[in-house]
Amino acid sequence: MKLRHLGGQRLADLIALTEGCAGTAKQAESLRSALIQWKAVESHRTFFAYGVATALLNKKSHWYVVLDFTAYRGNSPEAERWTLSSQEAEEFEERLARCFADLSRELGLFRVRLAA
Repeated sequence: MKLRHLGGQRLADLIALTEGCAGTAKQAESLRSALIQWKAVESHRTFFAYGVATALLNKKSHWYVVLDFTAYRGNSPEAERWTLSSQEAEEFEERLARCFADLSRELGLFRVRLAA
């Protein structure tokens, strides 16, 4: 199976590919869980890839970031905004790193199972 080029399509292809493949129930569940967790994190990709970031600083020297993105659905623009505090940004970064490591590990194990 050839995976499509775009990120969302590629993830959908991976999910479809892994649904009927060999492995134990625990292996399948672990891979499915990693894919679902990555899908949740990946949903914010467009803000970082195509959005505009604005850094804000309040009077107590706490920073925030506002990510603005215009999505086009059905030929009509929809403004989307995601605002993060410094703590939320750090938590997202940790979650992103953890999900990436989990998905990389599970896909590596999946590739080994396919080759066997």
